Amino acid sequence: NPPWDTMSPDVKEFFSKYDPEIRFLSPEDQKRRLAELLVDQTLAYAWQRHQDELYRAANFLRNSGRFVLFAEGNLGKGDFNIYRMFTELAFFGVRPGGVAAQIIPENFYNGANAAALRSHVFANMQLGSLITFENTRRVWFDIHAAQKFCLYAAVRGGSTQTVPAAFGINSQPKLAELSNTLPFQIPLSLIHELSPTALAIPEFADPRDVSIARKLHSRLPSFGALQNDCAERVYMAEIHMGGDRESFGEAVDGIPLFEGRMVEAFDYRAKAYISGRGRQAAWKD
Repeated sequence: NPPWDTMSPDVKEFFSKYDPEIRFLSPEDQKRRLAELLVDQTLAYAWQRHQDELYRAANFLRNSGRFVLFAEGNLGKGDFNIYRMFTELAFFGVRPGGVAAQIIPENFYNGANAAALRSHVFANMQLGSLITFENTRRVWFDIHAAQKFCLYAAVRGGSTQTVPAAFGINSQPKLAELSNTLPFQIPLSLIHELSPTALAIPEFADPRDVSIARKLHSRLPSFGALQNDCAERVYMAEIHMGGDRESFGEAVDGIPLFEGRMVEAFDYRAKAYISGRGRQAAWKD
């Protein structure tokens, strides 16, 4: 079970030991508090050194030649996940015919920057099982409730033609019910059809979804594909607290803001806001 950390400087994580409240501030308030903390030259030097160490280590790992399974181009962007290096070590560390098996984040089977890992497995290993977990019920108490993860087992040598998989395991009984034959047998050809660049393994809820996905894909163009006889798609992000902070104020004549927690299926006033911001906000039922 490799570490699941990323080699990216984290303001909240680093400065929370100097000011625990920084974790709960809004992005703008966090920037202001960070500027106040960095007035301390000793602290500013420690933060700069921390960033330098991470960047240098990541640069060494990527360019030393010791590790080679990095996604190219835009696929390689995003966080520098440490587990990927340990997974690559496992792939090459077992003898031919030996089995590599690890518990790692969901990024392994669907993350763009793990595309090179999946490509290697499909071409050079026999993926014997892929079991994905979710932890919303906190069954695995050591793991954050929002963290999805997976267990894979692959034999070194040969190639993968079908991915045996089980998705959404969220309880011990569901895990115990799994047999030697996993419920989903996903053809590698379907993965190439649905995700030709990233080779992301699709997550299905029902075995019939495999044939449905294949039918849909055969009849409709992929997202992003250029079609001369089709209207152009324009992708946009909705307004949100992070990127549109200046649009949210506290003027009494403003438009009221509703969050998802305030409304439920049969109750339009499930929760009411009292005071505070972010994770420090106080609510009442």
